[in-house]
Amino acid sequence: MAEGGSLGFLGLGGGRDRRGVQLQQLAKTRLDVFANRLPDPVLQQVEDFGDGTISVNDCFKPVSRYFDRIARPEQLIPALNRAMVVLTDPSDCGPATLAMCQDTQAEAYDYPESFFDEKIWTTRRVRPDENELAEAVRVLKAAKKPVIIAGGGVLFSEASGTLANFAGAHGIPVESVVRDVLLASQPNKRFSTVEEIGALAAFLCGPGAGTITGTALSVDGGWTAH
Repeated sequence: MAEGGSLGFLGLGGGRDRRGVQLQQLAKTRLDVFANRLPDPVLQQVEDFGDGTISVNDCFKPVSRYFDRIARPEQLIPALNRAMVVLTDPSDCGPATLAMCQDTQAEAYDYPESFFDEKIWTTRRVRPDENELAEAVRVLKAAKKPVIIAGGGVLFSEASGTLANFAGAHGIPVESVVRDVLLASQPNKRFSTVEEIGALAAFLCGPGAGTITGTALSVDGGWTAH
């Protein structure tokens, strides 16, 4: 089946570039046709006479935490569930790409109403290992000048305030480490926010980005230019 585009997350689109394709297309596409290999080849298809499954969408495999190729419309139901598991996993979170065959996009399918119901995805919380936690406490108690370097887990857990209060109560520097080490070479001296990245992703999914192709847009506060 010739693939002309992909349904992706986090700004991943088809072979034309890596822009996201809006999920609303699924609800709008209700044509009574069936998947086949006609016409072949089609726009954006990679012709490999030794492998009929090769597609431009394969370029997303190295940069995707989860990749799936949708050859039948009913496959979209479990594939979206698996993609959301990856997108909401605190440790393995990353880009998820669902590549849809071009002829499959036009195939009618009676999706269950429950598929479109709003769902709240609860982030999986894994408790720290008791032995590792005890060892960390022992090391911190014995340290003369301890320094806390917190990762993304603090942001996922919305525990930045708790960490700041703990560090302040015990005289352990946190903000100075972020400013003097992590942001030392950052031109704007702050991290990009989820809202800023999301705003760019929403723009790329909209009609205003229809002529943006083959362009890499960085939301890094000037880090790339630096």
